[in-house]
Formats: sequence, C-alpha cells, structure tokens
Amino acid sequence: MGPQDNKEFPFAPTDTATLPASAAEDSPLPDVIVKLAPESNTVEHCKVNSTTPSAETHISIGCQVVVPFLIAGMGMVGAGFYLDHVQDWEVFMKVPEIIILVPSLLGLKGNLEMTLASRLSTEANLGHMDDPKEQWSMILGNLTLVQCQAIVVGLMSAVVAIAMVAVTQQEFSLSHTLLLCSCSIITSSIASLLLGFITATVIVVSRYFNVNPDNVATPIAASLGDITSLILLSWVASILHDADDKFSWISSIIIGCYILVIPFWVFIAKKNKYTHSILYTGWTPVVVAMLIST
Repeated sequence: MGPQDNKEFPFAPTDTATLPASAAEDSPLPDVIVKLAPESNTVEHCKVNSTTPSAETHISIGCQVVVPFLIAGMGMVGAGFYLDHVQDWEVFMKVPEIIILVPSLLGLKGNLEMTLASRLSTEANLGHMDDPKEQWSMILGNLTLVQCQAIVVGLMSAVVAIAMVAVTQQEFSLSHTLLLCSCSIITSSIASLLLGFITATVIVVSRYFNVNPDNVATPIAASLGDITSLILLSWVASILHDADDKFSWISSIIIGCYILVIPFWVFIAKKNKYTHSILYTGWTPVVVAMLIST
C-alpha cells in the first residue's frame, strides 16, 4: 500500500520496510505508538490516551480506615460485654460445652467474612463488579460458597468440641451433642447469610462513592461477625434448650435438613465461574483455623 492509498488512515505506516526497527522496539508501548508520517519518511510518536487510577495517599487511606476500625473496636468490646452477660444463662450453666464453641464460631465467622470481603474487594478494584449482571453473579456465588463452608465447618467445630469434652472429662451426652451441633450449624449459617449481604452491600456502596473497599469492608466484617455470632449462639441455644424438653427430636431434624441442603449449595457454587476453584481450594485454611481456635 503506497502513500496515496493511505489517506483514510493517516496514522498507519505507509511502508513497514522503511520503519526503523530500533524505533519500534524502543517505543514504550502502550503509552507511545510509533508511526510514520504520510507525507514524509520521518518517525513520529503519538501519545495514547490511558486512564491511570490516581494513587492513594496516606491521608486518604487514613480517612477511609479510621471509622471502620473504630467500629471494629467497639464491636469486639461489645462482644466481650455481651459474653460476660450471657454466660450466666441457664443453657450455658447446664451445657458448658457451648463455651468451647464460642472461640471457634467467632474465628469461623471472622475467617469466612474477611476472606469474602477480600475476594469481593479485589474483584471490585479490578472493575469486574461494574457490570450489574456480573456483580449479582459474583455476590450470589460467593454467598453460596460461604453458606456451604459455614454449615460444614460449623458442624465440624461442634463435633471437635464434643470430642474434647469426652476425652478430657470422660462424659458424653447425646442430648448435649445434638444441641451443640444444631446450635453451631444454625448460628454459622444465619450469621454467614446476614454478614455476607452486609459485606457485599458495603463493597458495592464503597465502589459507588469511589472508596477503596479493602479499607472499609474487612474491618466492618470482622467487627460485626463477633457480636452477631454471639447473639445468635446464645439465643438459638436458649430456645433449643427450652424446646428440647417437649420436642426432643427438633435438634435432629435441624441437623438433617442442613446436611441435605449442602449438596444444593455445592452444586450452585460449582456452576459459578467465580467460586468454582475456591470450592476445592478454600477449605484447608478455614478448617485449620477452626481447629486452632477450638
């Protein structure tokens, strides 16, 4: 294609053979594109318009994290006050194994919600949540995955707590075992659902107001996880303990229903492209953290 054939494309080289190789190789693409002027054999450079995100300053980061960290601190202190209040309830006195569940459930909620916040924040910063369709797919997939992990690990934490009591105190009670398992599953499942929606909402709103979600979502998820899990555990345990006298089968029904629902959550998480790989690789850290907490 000669110079006269290139009038509609003034930025295209008229003869690739006349373009010096050093000019093309030394050009810092994609910021600069080397071109050959149509009317002369001189090499020119044209800047490419690129939108580079402005770097965060120390002041902006400090302004974004100060309020969430204050909320996180108050949430943890509030969880301590609430635990001091409920430890004298009848269910905690008659079923002391529930105390063993407290650190494992609090750690479980912190691990699940903070990893959820980290995953969604990363996707938001990469711009993958700008499309509403992809945003909903990502949020629902991650909530399904967290629900599956919460049920399985919540049941495992209850079993570990029962085993520890049986080994150390040489005691075993079937009613206490069913109560612990049902309380742990219900607490972890409902808390995961509530905190997951809150975390996703915080990330979407932060993205809308041009605030880095990494600076906001993780502290809020950590603070709300403690107090939410404690409130749910205490109330669920108290309700099931009172109902156990009249309906001794209710704990078994709850455990069976949650176990039957697990394959459904696994199927949805496996079909979602954002959670398919995490469904296989995200178990080890959560389970190890639960064992250490217990």
